[in-house]
Order: sequence, then C-alpha cells, then structure tokens
Amino acid sequence: AVAESKIEEKTQPVQKNNVVVGRTNSDPPQEVLGTVKATVITYKRTVNSSARLDFKIIDVARSRVLNHKKFPGKHQWKHEWGTYRGDERALPPNLKKIANQRNVPPPGPQQLFAGFAEPIFAQACNELKRFYTRFR
Repeated sequence: AVAESKIEEKTQPVQKNNVVVGRTNSDPPQEVLGTVKATVITYKRTVNSSARLDFKIIDVARSRVLNHKKFPGKHQWKHEWGTYRGDERALPPNLKKIANQRNVPPPGPQQLFAGFAEPIFAQACNELKRFYTRFR
C-alpha cells in the first residue's frame, strides 16, 4: 500500500550579524558592518509505503501448515526543498542547501514497491533458510 504524499511547510526568519554591508567614502574606505536578514520557506515531502507478506509453508499431503509468519516492510521517501526572500548571506549552510534544491516528484510505484519489498524479501529468505536447515 502506498500512503498519500504529505507536504510540510515551515517559514522561519533568519539573520546574521557583523556582515559587511558597505564601505565608507573615507580615505581609506572602511567596511561597514551590519545585520542581514532573510525569510526561509522550507518544504518536506514524504511518501510512506508499506506492505505485509503472509508467509506459509504448507504440507500439501497432510493439509497442514508447517510455518506461518507475517513479514512487514516499510519504506519512507523524503525530499526537502525551499525558497528564501532577503539576503542570501543570512542563510546558515543547512538552510542555504535546502533553499537551492528544487521540488522533485516522488518516485513511481515500482520504485516505492522495491523500497518496502526489500526488507520483506530478506525476512522471508532468512525464515526459509531457518526452516529448511533442520532437513539437512
């Protein structure tokens, strides 16, 4: 099952002090320090997908279940991007990186399936090995 896509939006003001904002007209020119500000809007999209494998080993000749387990698998795809208004110099490195990202569509159903199927497959393989080692 693939859950709905969820988008979270967060707006935060940021500022940085002691940034060179200009120079004086004196001889020699002196740096003018000030505070730069920006507003950062970040977005985070998540898509949660999950499934459960109902695993059974059946003795067909005797019509009985020899082993029965349920293996869950979950996968979460995440992407962050953002924009800002104001002076880029006010952005801390982590927010600058996010603000330079663009929105991308989530992966297709086949990729999401592969994401949650991998842990299910690993659990099922381990259970098969465990079960059949007693018949060596």
